[in-house]
Amino acid sequence: MIKFELSVLNEKNYAKLTEMNNNLVSALESIEMLKEYYVVNGKITMAAEVEASIIRVKENIDNIKLAMISKEGDALEYFIFGTEPLSLN
Repeated sequence: MIKFELSVLNEKNYAKLTEMNNNLVSALESIEMLKEYYVVNGKITMAAEVEASIIRVKENIDNIKLAMISKEGDALEYFIFGTEPLSLN
């Protein structure tokens, strides 16, 4: 899995970020179950490889959440101060 860069995520609108976040959370649950299967069946090397994917997915979820928070902050600034948000699409 590739790493999602924050600069690219900031170009997405809030709805798309929400969809991406939900999809990754769902995928994370499946990947964690796969890792557990490998651990239970003694396939430690495979479990370690899956753990690397888990780490990347969690990093991507964190980056998506940061982009979402940025957009929420811009929207709040717009409603409070009337300044045009830069990242709100």
